[in-house]
Amino acid sequence: MRERAENDHAIPSDVERSEGFNHIGDPSFDPGGGGRILLPLECYGGSEHCRRAAIGVVDKSTLKWRYHVKTDAASKLMWVEVSPDGRLAWSSSGGDLIAFAAEQISAKSAAAGVALRPVRRLSGVLRLLPGVTGAAFWRGRLMLAGQRGSSFEVNSVSLIDGSVRLEIERKMTGESEGLDSVSFGGGLLQWQIMPRPWPFPPSYLRPTLLSFAPR
Repeated sequence: MRERAENDHAIPSDVERSEGFNHIGDPSFDPGGGGRILLPLECYGGSEHCRRAAIGVVDKSTLKWRYHVKTDAASKLMWVEVSPDGRLAWSSSGGDLIAFAAEQISAKSAAAGVALRPVRRLSGVLRLLPGVTGAAFWRGRLMLAGQRGSSFEVNSVSLIDGSVRLEIERKMTGESEGLDSVSFGGGLLQWQIMPRPWPFPPSYLRPTLLSFAPR
């Protein structure tokens, strides 16, 4: 999901003005603390105010903004995905997979202005993969969606040894977005594709979920 914030329903206007965040990447549900939704906050279009990325926290039921915690990552966090045990919030920085401690994404850290540092890093794992736009856990592996031109891929990564495996490959025109492992439309892995009319007619004329089942 990537959404331009035009009002306080997405990113509060005061946060956008002070921090420069103007986009939300692929979010994740975190069951900790009774449940919450984590939003990767980024600056799209070269916002001069945004120096570091952050993770926003919203209420799971009302989607009401609660707070945001800065990170020491660069100005973009395209996605965030909470591990199945709820302990880590994974994302990427350059060619590395990084993980923040979920318990440190807190109101206390936000109030203190603490910039989170990764507690785990798998260096170079993403170096040969398309840019990651979304992620989901599936059977113990981290599934990563992305594209390089018209080549769309979902690759899975073992967080034990960093091994990478190609899971899905398609040729399309559009824009790869979020990924989620929920049952819907007959499949168990959902991949969001947005239309992008340039440079060729889009494969899908409206936002579309591609639903995949294991074979």
